[in-house]
Amino acid sequence: MSLADKVAAIFEGPQAARIHFRLGRLEVSPQRLRGVGAAIRKGRIKIEVAKTGKLLSAAYHPHGDTLTLGDDKLASVSSRAAVLHEGIHALVDMYKCKEVTVLNDEAAAYLAEAIFLRASHSWINGGAAEMAIYNAADQVAKAHDLYSRRGVKLSTDDVADLRAAIHKHPAYSGIGLKQKTSGHGLHAH
Repeated sequence: MSLADKVAAIFEGPQAARIHFRLGRLEVSPQRLRGVGAAIRKGRIKIEVAKTGKLLSAAYHPHGDTLTLGDDKLASVSSRAAVLHEGIHALVDMYKCKEVTVLNDEAAAYLAEAIFLRASHSWINGGAAEMAIYNAADQVAKAHDLYSRRGVKLSTDDVADLRAAIHKHPAYSGIGLKQKTSGHGLHAH
């Protein structure tokens, strides 16, 4: 199985099929996640293995339509969850969600990751700043029953604590509160 096929399978599997919510105007659904998987299989979203920095295990680069992985193993649930997280950013790009703020994009990615982890009967470990984010995502998911309900509609107010935890993390502290995503769509390849 190629690396692209292994990555695409994350978006097409049973854990991803449990992810279905709307945050403001951003819809994260099994259909859209499968669309990300299909774009990876078709090469519209490229996969590369390279350094992702000290704070990230994977990264999505919208201007190059590239998902960067720290390694090609994807052996752990947490590594697959990190890929899924970055895939939410690819979804925002692919579906041209220009009205979404970067903080809501991150909040949606952490919510999707939390659902993926719980559906995998797993959880994450990390430092205080990371755990503040994951715990806030878990609280939102529990409060709005995202672990079992589909199509839940969330407002920015519903994720205020999660957005605050994200913004306090050093990787995200420079994000403007109203800063929008690029959401320009995938380039023709």
